[in-house]
Amino acid sequence: MSDEIIQSSDYINWLKFILNKIKHDQTQTAFRVNAEMLTFYWEIGNAILEKQLQNSWGSKIIYLLLLTWLVIFLKVEVILFEI
Repeated sequence: MSDEIIQSSDYINWLKFILNKIKHDQTQTAFRVNAEMLTFYWEIGNAILEKQLQNSWGSKIIYLLLLTWLVIFLKVEVILFEI
């Protein structure tokens, strides 16, 4: 019975439809994730720029943020040095 199903054109066409749908939806999902990530990074960059302008912080704030994020997110011990 299963051999007959696998060899039927109805099954083969249905299987192709399902596989194409999976590939299509995976691609669409990747596009949506990428769009969200771009928005996310733009918002972070904009927030950094606003804080720099509001508080007259220079470019060293980027270095400080990097060190802070490394410690928080990666649990990295950071040796501070003057740049």
